[in-house]
Amino acid sequence: MRDPDPEEPERDPGRETIRRLRVSSSVIETVILSTIVAAPLAFGCVDRLAVSLLEATGFGLCLIALFRRQAAPAPVHLMIGLGIMIAIGLAQLCSPVLPDAPRFTEIFTADAQATQEALLLWSSLGCLAWCATRALRDAAAARRMAWAFFLAASAVAIVGLAHKAVGARALYGVRPIPSAASPFGPYYNRDHAASIIGMGLCVGAAIFRSRMRLIKIDAFQTLPLAQIAQQAGIFLLLWVCAAGLWVCASRGAFVALAAAGCALVALTATGLPDRLHRWMLYLAVAVVVGLGALTIRRNLVENRRPGAKIDASAANRISFFRSGMRMLADAPYLGWGLGTFPSTFSAYEESSIYGLAEHAHNDWLEWTVQGGLPALLGWAWLILATIFAGARTWRDARSSEMRSLLGGVLAASLFFSAHCVVDFPAQIPANAAVFLLLLGWLAAAPAWAHKQRPQEHVDVQWDTLRGSAAGVLCVLTLLAAKPAAAGWFSASTLPRQQDRRAERLTRAWLWDRRPSRLNRLAYHYLQAGDAAPKQGAASWRRGLQYATLATREEPLNPDYLFMTGALLWRLERKADATELIQRARTLRSLKPKPPEI
Repeated sequence: MRDPDPEEPERDPGRETIRRLRVSSSVIETVILSTIVAAPLAFGCVDRLAVSLLEATGFGLCLIALFRRQAAPAPVHLMIGLGIMIAIGLAQLCSPVLPDAPRFTEIFTADAQATQEALLLWSSLGCLAWCATRALRDAAAARRMAWAFFLAASAVAIVGLAHKAVGARALYGVRPIPSAASPFGPYYNRDHAASIIGMGLCVGAAIFRSRMRLIKIDAFQTLPLAQIAQQAGIFLLLWVCAAGLWVCASRGAFVALAAAGCALVALTATGLPDRLHRWMLYLAVAVVVGLGALTIRRNLVENRRPGAKIDASAANRISFFRSGMRMLADAPYLGWGLGTFPSTFSAYEESSIYGLAEHAHNDWLEWTVQGGLPALLGWAWLILATIFAGARTWRDARSSEMRSLLGGVLAASLFFSAHCVVDFPAQIPANAAVFLLLLGWLAAAPAWAHKQRPQEHVDVQWDTLRGSAAGVLCVLTLLAAKPAAAGWFSASTLPRQQDRRAERLTRAWLWDRRPSRLNRLAYHYLQAGDAAPKQGAASWRRGLQYATLATREEPLNPDYLFMTGALLWRLERKADATELIQRARTLRSLKPKPPEI
């Protein structure tokens, strides 16, 4: 047996573990690229199952990237903005109150379940953005991610145009479309599809411009047919995106696209004489102000003229803004709680609004209502600081290709930020994920803007902080995966196994304690009682227990009030049932017919 060499350093088991756990950056990059393309096509990830998978992907990928022995640029601006909003949500969870309870002057949340879900979602999206900075180590990786943004938008536009061409009445031909929806492609709302298409259009134009330098005719007048064919394909996809944006007919997207272009000129116009540069800035500001003034005049002034045809969409948004400002006046500094807007807005909704308003149609206002002024500052810092840092990188970049791509991603980020003024694209999980990955792309730009060689791996020590972070990520991954398991339990009952339906629904609620699952259990027992009149009273009483619990969680939710009232009516408690149903109607949150009683 060889004697140990006194000069040989002792092996560290922790560092050996890190080496074995080392994962290639290509794995992280592949997952990120797949998320960029798949998330918008999965109905925007608005379903609970899709949200759960997106969250589990973010946390699981961050857990893998945690063991990467790599020096990567730290997305400081991105993490500070997300950290502020997450800290606000954690503080709000410490003081949950009912929406109709007396309001606190300190920080609180009116819906603890909704705040917990919002925290889980935005934490996972922050993990995705951080992982993007770990995967983007060179210009080739940046180029591939830019292509993923462009192809995702093109796919949404192609699906939407195909649906319009064949007159499809269901998403992908299989999912029914609600009567009040205005779908396009895989999205239930055309404005949200326009948000993705607009961002992809900006990035696609940058890709097209960055490749123009490849088309060079040599001394023998030989045409580079391969490059010309590729440029023709990109040009065709750009026209497809433009057609999709036009068919979406989103006026907010059109105005945001023009404003983003003007702001991009103001941010990146360099290398010009001072006088010309100054006049270009003045022109950009004038165009943005002019577009805003025309929009306000059309929506506020002309609609008030006697006999004028009022634009319903603009009138509804103005009503939402007024109601949101009243909410903000009641909790101006610390907000109502992240994710609580749908459950608290009904008490402030004006009587002219038809249907349930789940968002303010202004992400800047909605963040302020939910988290107060700190959340507004965090959201503004998250976006503006990252955009300005990307603009500085654009100015310093020596590669013309990278400058083109940086300009396109900057334009896409500005477009999304402007679109948030008149709509709620940031509340759609897939759109928010794509946007934060765009910001992560900008945060990582200093590492490859000059096309320098990627940095070498550096050794890291296994310490308590890294181990604690890994443990937290494991717990968050399990929490994110639980709703997916609950959805499987809820949907896995066959038609001939209706006797096991209640057991499956109860198990789903144990995995995901959302009030909507309690309401579904109550509806199951209501149907069971109607199907078996002899045992109806027992089923209705059991359903009333679940409906009461759901109503206690969200006392301003009209669905739960109607369900409780329907069960009370069947149990011959008609006075109580009438009171609950009248209360739901008074809230004016839901205008369709109530359940049959």
